[in-house]
Amino acid sequence: MVMMYYKYGNIVRVLIHSIDDFPKSKMIDVDMNEGTILSVFDANNKFDASFIQSFINIILESRSGFTITEDSDIQHKAMSYIQKQ
Repeated sequence: MVMMYYKYGNIVRVLIHSIDDFPKSKMIDVDMNEGTILSVFDANNKFDASFIQSFINIILESRSGFTITEDSDIQHKAMSYIQKQ
């Protein structure tokens, strides 16, 4: 399981990517200004799985929109919002 953090404006997208068992993958969007979860995508659901895979494909091919963030403060803050809800 790989956890990656992407940022776009005030939104942090947390991708929990299970490479060996894709249906266990999840993607969560967090509004960092409001401290709220905007959306949760679960690869067990067909639409969500397609959306997660599309996001992965776009990230691999494009350098616009969401960009990876390795800022540990942002990562910890995003995870604390997720754990609260």
